[in-house]
Amino acid sequence: MADLQKPWPIRGGAYETPEYTVASGNSRIFLGDFVKLTAAGHVDVAAAGDRILGIAMGTIAASTAGTIPVADDPRLKFRIRADGTANQTHVGNLADIKATTGNTDTNESKHELDISDVKTATAQLRILDKLDLEGNDWGGTTIMLVCEIYEHEMSKADPATPGV
Repeated sequence: MADLQKPWPIRGGAYETPEYTVASGNSRIFLGDFVKLTAAGHVDVAAAGDRILGIAMGTIAASTAGTIPVADDPRLKFRIRADGTANQTHVGNLADIKATTGNTDTNESKHELDISDVKTATAQLRILDKLDLEGNDWGGTTIMLVCEIYEHEMSKADPATPGV
């Protein structure tokens, strides 16, 4: 059985991972972190409420210029751990992320879905289902969910200014 207590980096299915530039003033980016576009067109770690470009598929140290591959498909479906108890009634609803600093030993993300933030109004992620995994049950205190990005940087549905 999988250890659902351990933070798992965000993972998805088959996807393209174009390289995006990272400016020298960036935060440390961990494998599986959600990233955003900055006003200068670079990527950096996304925080709750930011429009999301995609999921970092590599790592880069803080304050280091370079490039990083990003799974940036707006239709990407991925697994993410909820930070509390999730129920089937959450399916279809939205929530923001909890952008916790990643694991420096494994270089993996600790970003989670903020289950206390579930709502029907605008938020970063849409909850689609729970991951089909033994022991991953609705009502559990650590549950892996299947989600998609709702507030995507490349979405045509939101007229907000990109990179801001």
